[in-house]
Amino acid sequence: MARGSDEAFVPLDEGLAVIARHARDLGYDALVLFLDELILWLATHAADLRFLNEEGPKVSKLVEAETAGRAVPIVSFVARQRDLRELVGEQVTGAHTPADDLARLKDFRGRDARARTLVWLPSFLSPSAQRDLGTLARIDHVLAGERLRDFATHLSPVDQASARELLRNQQSQLKQRLVHYLEGAYGVENPIPGSVDESHPPAEHFQSLDPAFEPRPARGPACGRRSETCSTSLARAITRRTPTSARRSGRRRCAACTSRCRAVQEPEGRVAIDKPLRPSMAQIAVPLRLGEMGETHFAVGRHWFGRFERLDKPLTVGKLREAMDDPRRMGLPAAAANLVILVYADQANLAFR
Repeated sequence: MARGSDEAFVPLDEGLAVIARHARDLGYDALVLFLDELILWLATHAADLRFLNEEGPKVSKLVEAETAGRAVPIVSFVARQRDLRELVGEQVTGAHTPADDLARLKDFRGRDARARTLVWLPSFLSPSAQRDLGTLARIDHVLAGERLRDFATHLSPVDQASARELLRNQQSQLKQRLVHYLEGAYGVENPIPGSVDESHPPAEHFQSLDPAFEPRPARGPACGRRSETCSTSLARAITRRTPTSARRSGRRRCAACTSRCRAVQEPEGRVAIDKPLRPSMAQIAVPLRLGEMGETHFAVGRHWFGRFERLDKPLTVGKLREAMDDPRRMGLPAAAANLVILVYADQANLAFR
């Protein structure tokens, strides 16, 4: 439209679909776009990251529709006067390199942040592998429904059937090839020579956001097995300092221990424990370093009091939970962690607000 408000225009993806349908209705088999000065147009807004984030991703819509079933293929030829990565830099989605992924992880760790998270970084596919992916996408498009008949009107029905069979064979081969490409890209298997950008050493494919764990997965025959190996190792690293009895104890047993551990008001911090509860105290409170269980009495210790008192004030429950995992994560279940906090609060004469 030459005139009209912004509301009069449809989204780019929808507009391309309308144009494709119109071209088909006119009897055309495809739509070819020759786009000049596109990169230079983006360059004029290089300082406006908001603009680039909004408009840059639209470039991909020239070849990849958000909605399936464009009436005819749209082929775009874009004049590239400048390298797109040079133009938009590192912060625009879709215009980064493998090194940028590692830089983001480094930035996360530099903020002294942590998370019980594994990051699986793939290598980028090489230009030749990307061409195979593009070919597969086009074959998938042609073989969907009855599109082949529309694309091959110049062939007889017999020749169309032969063409369909040939395309299916090529489709199957490309799918298998792409599986091998992806296994190499994710470091599951040794990559096929020339199929990936090899700037990622094998050790960089798996990253942990938990400083207590450094993944060292062995090469396995399948993605699932390798990721399972890493996730299992992470879980073990998280919980290896947690007393086994504390991990297995239910909320009821921890609640029973709470009332007995909060005995700091008793003379000498000792309280008599009923015989049925003594095993729970020995299996939960003692491994949590809350005190010592004798034959009949439990004596509250000061291990956590000493650690928590060294923290910067004011104290919060969140800060106490973080301190329990410093310097290495204990992986305590919530009930056990709450037990530790409640005992300390009684010892320090603190109240919760």
